[in-house]
Amino acid sequence: MKNKNKIIHGLMALFILSVPIFSSPDFDKGVALFLIPPFLINFSSYVLMTGFFFLHHYLLFPKLYHKKKWWSYILTVLVCCYLTFSLPQLVPLMGGATADPSFPQPVMEPYQKGYFFRMIFFNNGIVFQFIAIWLVSLFISLRDCLRVAENEKLMAEVNFLKAKIHPHFLFNTLNNIYSLALTNSQETPNSILRLSHLMRYIVTESANKKVLLSKEIEHIQNFVSLQKLRMNDNNTLDLKINGRPKDQMIAPIILINYIENAFKYGINPELNSKIDIAMDIDDALLTLTVKNDIVVNREQLKKQGTKEGMKNNLKRLDILYPNKYTLDIVDTQTTYSCTLKLNLS
Repeated sequence: MKNKNKIIHGLMALFILSVPIFSSPDFDKGVALFLIPPFLINFSSYVLMTGFFFLHHYLLFPKLYHKKKWWSYILTVLVCCYLTFSLPQLVPLMGGATADPSFPQPVMEPYQKGYFFRMIFFNNGIVFQFIAIWLVSLFISLRDCLRVAENEKLMAEVNFLKAKIHPHFLFNTLNNIYSLALTNSQETPNSILRLSHLMRYIVTESANKKVLLSKEIEHIQNFVSLQKLRMNDNNTLDLKINGRPKDQMIAPIILINYIENAFKYGINPELNSKIDIAMDIDDALLTLTVKNDIVVNREQLKKQGTKEGMKNNLKRLDILYPNKYTLDIVDTQTTYSCTLKLNLS
C-alpha cells in the first residue's frame, strides 16, 4: 500500500508540474521557455502547489485535520494559498529576468488598491487550481485514512475468529487423547508430545499474518499423525502432497479446519470408512481436496455446534483472500467432499 501511494503521489506531482508547460503558448520554444518571465511566474505557482500537495498530505492532514484542530488547519491552508499566488510575482525581480524590454512587466504593485481580489480572479486562475489540488490531496488523505481503519477492523475480526477456532480445535484433540488414556495406550505420551507441537505452532505462528506454506503443511502432517491413533483396521487414510512448497506464504490455520472436519465425520472404529486428503501445489495455486465417508450421527454433531469452526474459517477466507479462492462442497447422506482452491499470490 505504501509503494502504491508513492506511485500515486509521484504521478500527481508530475501532472501538476506538466500543466503550465503543456498549456503555455510558448511551448514550442523548448528549453528557452524557462527563460520567459511570465512562464516562470506561472510555473513557480505550480511548483508551490506541488509542494503544498505533499505538505498537506504528510503534515497538515495528520497533524491538524485528523486531530480536529480546525482553525489552525484552515488558517494554514489560507496562508499557503496566499503564498502560492503572491510569491511567484517576485520571480521577475530575481536574476535580472526582466532585462529584455520585450518581456511584459507586472502591472500591479503589491499594495495597489484591489490587488488581492484581482490576483485571485485574474492571475491565471491559480487560486482555483490551488483549491482543486487541495481537494484532491484531502480526498487522497481521507481515502488512505479509511483504508487503514478498514484494515485494522478486518484484522481485529480475523483475530477474533482465530480465538474461536483454537478452543474448538483443542477440544477435539484432547478428546482423542482422552480416549487413548482410557485404553492405557502406549501412544499416549507421544500423542501429548504431538499435541504440544501443534499448540506451539498455533500460539507462535498464528499471531503472524502469513507463514511459510511448508510450516502449515508440517502442522497438518502432525495433526493427521495424531488423528491416526484413533483409527483401526476398519478405517483407511490416504494423504498425498503433490508438488513441493517453496517460498509461498499462507494465512496460518486456514486449511486444517477442513481436514479436522473429515476426521470428525469420517472416523468410527465400528464401521468401515475412508478419508482421502490431497494437496496440490502449483506455484501460487494451492488445491486442497478432502473426501470422507460419513459414519457418525449428524444430529449429534449439530447439537455440539461443530459447524461453527467451518463458518468461522469461511469468514477468514472472505477477509484474507477476497476473490482469490473457490470452495466447492458436495454433501450427501453418506459422503462429504470439499475442494478448496486458493491463490496465494
